[in-house]
Amino acid sequence: MEIILKYFPDLTEEQKKQFAALYDLYTDWNSKINVISRKDIENLYEHHVLHSLGIAKVIQFRPGTKIMDLGTGGAVFQAFH
Repeated sequence: MEIILKYFPDLTEEQKKQFAALYDLYTDWNSKINVISRKDIENLYEHHVLHSLGIAKVIQFRPGTKIMDLGTGGAVFQAFH
């Protein structure tokens, strides 16, 4: 979580709570359906969340804008090969 705050220090308290809750949510769901590599769960914020947030560093979105992250990671690659 510290790495998120390093690059996004102006998050609201609500946003901080939401991002902090991600680790437990991903750990729980990952044990059921393998959302990300179980070997990489310790790097959730750096390898997964921060990458998804990267666009917010280069584009200033208007309030209310909705964004969808359509990742094309290894799981998608493996499904087709």
